[in-house]
This record gives sequence, structure tokens and C-alpha cells, in this order.
Amino acid sequence: MAIASKYAKSPAQLCLCYLICRGLSVIPKSSNPERIVSNFHCVFELKEEDMAAIDNLMGANGERGVRNLETKDYLGFDNYNEETEEP
Repeated sequence: MAIASKYAKSPAQLCLCYLICRGLSVIPKSSNPERIVSNFHCVFELKEEDMAAIDNLMGANGERGVRNLETKDYLGFDNYNEETEEP
């Protein structure tokens, strides 16, 4: 919440922005018209130190709060074509 307020965004907008900056596709769902509009304002530039802070969030039991986003590690293969795309 502290990082979201630093950018004058909601925690949901921060989460969406973080995932987009990490190169992940996000599909937010809402039936609330205000939230749908709010979701469109989720693309902004996050500073590296804020990205690192989110990366290193800790869970209640000491586990990392953000799961591994490298698809090769949990799918067993890259999800892009190495001949035509970059990671």
C-alpha cells in the first residue's frame, strides 16, 4: 500500500502495473464500471527499487510473496520462440 500511495495509485493498479512491467499478460475482471475505468490507468513507470521491493515481499510464514515469474522454471520450457523473440 505504501508503494501504491507513492504513485497515487490503488493497490490493484500497482499490482496490474507490476505484472505488466514483468512482461505478463493480465486480464482484470470487474463488473464495476469505475473499477473497469481504473484498470485502464495502470500503466505507469515503476522505479527499480519499487520493483525489487515487490519482488521481495515476504509471506506470513517467511516465504516469498511473489512467486517465480520465470515460466521456464515452473513449466519446464520457455513460453516464447527463441528464433524470433527475445525473453
